[in-house]
Amino acid sequence: MVFREGTLVKPPSVLTVYIVTGENKRPFASGEVFKKLGYDFKNVAVDKNGILSLLPEGQKIESADIAHPEGSLVNINGTICKIKSAGRECFPTPEVFTSHGYSLSKVTPANGADLVLPEEGVVRPRAIILPVQPLPPPQPSPRPVVIILPPGATPTTTSTLPVIPPPAAPTSSTSTLP
Repeated sequence: MVFREGTLVKPPSVLTVYIVTGENKRPFASGEVFKKLGYDFKNVAVDKNGILSLLPEGQKIESADIAHPEGSLVNINGTICKIKSAGRECFPTPEVFTSHGYSLSKVTPANGADLVLPEEGVVRPRAIILPVQPLPPPQPSPRPVVIILPPGATPTTTSTLPVIPPPAAPTSSTSTLP
């Protein structure tokens, strides 16, 4: 399992909680800082497979007076935003928010430092890839229909043309023309 940006995670036998940001993991200096930033311990995943140990450790989060770490979801006056490395992007609709697989339980209240971050735009809807449906079995091609029109007739879509039998096969007897 790979942890998405903003995931709160800890190793099984360690009390330190990390947040996955960009290409690394950042530890919280204390439970007090963790709680003051609005996070909830019930949202902390336990890394049973040791994936967290593969990420380099980033700067320790020692204060709740800084902007939330990259990847965090914050509520700014009812608008949910994702903290980026140099600003924030906000979700324009609840549908866009849920298209990314997020839930409101992971959103924390914004702090003063989040409010002064520049807006980098809006989060775009995530493309949903539907499973590929098997192609239907090939259908036999319809046989072409040849219509022989009588001399001077023109094809129309509203008229019914008389059926003209095919010419008779030549016979062995010969006839002479007068």
